[in-house]
Amino acid sequence: MFCVSGRFPQRLYLSILLLAGVLMLAGSVQAQKTRPPEAIPRKAWEEAVKKHKGSGPPLLIVHPQREMVLYGDQVRFAGCTIPGSQITVNGLEVDLYPNGAFVGMAPIRPGSNTLAFRSTLRGQSTSYEVWVRRPEPLEPVPAEPLLIDESRDLEPSKEAFLLPGDSLLVRFQGSPGGAAWFTIGDSRQRNDMAEKGTGVYVGSHTVETVDDWNDSPVTLHLKGHSGGKDRVVSVVAPGHLTTGVGRVYQTIVTTEDDAGLYTDTSAIYRLTSVSHDVMLQSTGRFSGFCRVLLGADHEVYVKSTSVQVLPEAGPTIDAPVLGGMIREESSDPGTQVLSFPLSWQGVIQTWPPLVILADEQATSVAVSVWGVSGPEFSQDQPGLIRSIHAKTDLGGRWRLHLDLDTDRLWGYEAFFEEARLVVRLRSAPAPGSATERPLLGFKVFLDPGHGGSDPGAIGPAGLREADANLEIALRLADRLRAAGATVLLTRGKDEYVKLDKRVEMIAASGADLLLSIHNNSTPSGSNPLDSAGTISFYYHAHGKDFAREIYDALVAETESPRREKGVRWHAFRPMRRSTQLPSALAEVLFLSHPEDEMRLLDSAYLDSVSLGLYKGLAAFALKDTPLAGTPVPQAVLAAGRSPGAAAGAKSVAVEMKHSDGGKTRVRAGK
Repeated sequence: MFCVSGRFPQRLYLSILLLAGVLMLAGSVQAQKTRPPEAIPRKAWEEAVKKHKGSGPPLLIVHPQREMVLYGDQVRFAGCTIPGSQITVNGLEVDLYPNGAFVGMAPIRPGSNTLAFRSTLRGQSTSYEVWVRRPEPLEPVPAEPLLIDESRDLEPSKEAFLLPGDSLLVRFQGSPGGAAWFTIGDSRQRNDMAEKGTGVYVGSHTVETVDDWNDSPVTLHLKGHSGGKDRVVSVVAPGHLTTGVGRVYQTIVTTEDDAGLYTDTSAIYRLTSVSHDVMLQSTGRFSGFCRVLLGADHEVYVKSTSVQVLPEAGPTIDAPVLGGMIREESSDPGTQVLSFPLSWQGVIQTWPPLVILADEQATSVAVSVWGVSGPEFSQDQPGLIRSIHAKTDLGGRWRLHLDLDTDRLWGYEAFFEEARLVVRLRSAPAPGSATERPLLGFKVFLDPGHGGSDPGAIGPAGLREADANLEIALRLADRLRAAGATVLLTRGKDEYVKLDKRVEMIAASGADLLLSIHNNSTPSGSNPLDSAGTISFYYHAHGKDFAREIYDALVAETESPRREKGVRWHAFRPMRRSTQLPSALAEVLFLSHPEDEMRLLDSAYLDSVSLGLYKGLAAFALKDTPLAGTPVPQAVLAAGRSPGAAAGAKSVAVEMKHSDGGKTRVRAGK
């Protein structure tokens, strides 16, 4: 990420290293005023300085990486050198920020592009080059010789399993002006294709009930004039075709614990997730997806990489039976638990697909289970759940609808455990009464993003996102503890924690709130100076107000400008899979913007960030309680000011044991 060049005297090298440590300038480069100590180590910059062996000033290039491939006509660049240096990119001088950071945009053309960086201080220079490749636009396939270009997207590209009425898309690129068609298997039936654009041939075949294909190749043909006479060239497409004749579905089994079931092949909206070893009925396989039939008429899509197709003679799926509802006791008066025993008629036992959703206002919850038979009833009752309605619709979906007697649904979950379906709902926790410890009794889970081998985004001056996230989390944790809360962290040091592990820790903790802490970065082709400031995210309906409180308080406390869309929906996995509590994610600032990065290096600014996050969290937790709107306790104001990660804070990630004693749970969640 950095480059050095030349030989140098030992004393000069030591002098330059001394400059790197003490000449942190504020204001303009010409001001030459000493900056206060930085609150977080800039590890990427420190590594560059440590490894520097040239006679010129150290030079760190954060972006772009060498040999990056980028589509577009510009690429952003970012890096850092000694304040007071002169930095040029491809011979053009670039302004330095007070800490030596620099950013900008460079034009790129099709082919290989060189970005030559040069930093000069007191007549000594350091150079570094980065190569960025912009793919050449594809030229039309030449008319001579006649050919089908096998290096360009041939369709079908993957194995396809289709039912009568489904269409097989066929496409290739070849010499223009020809006559094209395709055949399937040993059939001589000609399926004509049309030329859509220069040399792009497209056709389709709608599967009929008489089509009986089994792993049959699709052969592409192109006829044209070449070499003074008419010729025909043929190529077999990568994907073969199987049709469902006799047996209208294939049995597939999931091979991972978070296999998404999507509404379509864009894979944008995930209806739910299913766990490992769940058997499903696939009614089609194409474009990298399996089409799955839920019940009699509800179709969803799962990625082919998440499942395995069982042999044709494999097991069929037995429909389980749900028994009558049981109200279970809960030690928490704000929690209500319902369960339904589950039994199977046959030998094969597999969990059915399960979805639990709250409405947009979080005033009702619906549980849907496909491929089961269950009880049908309606009843009213006192408590958190005002009324219960259960029925099976015509599509084979058993649906449990719960109307709630609260306007603050705190969490919900549905899962299979020990041959039963369990549904659990939570209302808002009751806070204590002490104004000096307003969050007494609350358990808050903080999730500082990235860490260890995953640094996250890196700012122009070398600040790693993982370090900024952790420092903010540790300062916030101090404030929350001062307010009486119990605080847990997915990590308390610079270590890598997998997303699935974070989900497990959160699920087993019994926490009341989840806040993930991140910092943002702009894409490679976007101007880093166009994006700055704060954004907060939510996924589930009962987390939207939490995200809004976090955003409002953080913007107010840090005096940041408000964004038009400051609160947004986002499918971040720990939030998506944590329905049992309100969750939000704060993108505090854009590390790709040099001024935002400098703010994150300022201890006073970090104090305002941690206080803003505290105020947003407390406002949400204490809403509609006697403690709502009470002043921030003095102990909370005084906390969070000591260096955290930078001074080796002793906070550690908490390892959780599953609350069910290690027994397997199959959860519903997106």
